[in-house]
Amino acid sequence: MSHIYLDKEKGVNPVIVPCANPECKEGAGIAMLGINGYMATCQKCGKVSIGVGKLTSTCLNCKARALKDHVELTNKNMPPIEGFCNSCKKKIEDEVKAGGIYYRCLKCGSQGVVKRDADISIEIRKKVAAPDPVGVELPDCQYCQGEGDAA
Repeated sequence: MSHIYLDKEKGVNPVIVPCANPECKEGAGIAMLGINGYMATCQKCGKVSIGVGKLTSTCLNCKARALKDHVELTNKNMPPIEGFCNSCKKKIEDEVKAGGIYYRCLKCGSQGVVKRDADISIEIRKKVAAPDPVGVELPDCQYCQGEGDAA
């Protein structure tokens, strides 16, 4: 059974979870953080862990005791842990059916679709025809390079 420990001032401390599409400003869900919602980066594997309640130094990904730089979660810094909002899900599914491909960036964690007319989509779709879904993991993307504007 899960428990939410209430914050004395904020109660359940609801925080809007942003859409995983960096271009979108919509919310994809709500997280009830209760008392002491935080995120921290693992110094061993580099992944971000999110927790509530008592601060811990154990990484949820690699189990090393290497979490550092705990930051309180707020509406301004909440990471996209719920996926896409409904509007972006529909746009992405439609583009993939038309020949685009899913992507996930290994560096910044952004997700989305590479449009059907991009060179990488054309090459991959020679092997996996639309509307079958297919995706790639990229070492970096235009968001972490500061160029923005994927779908």
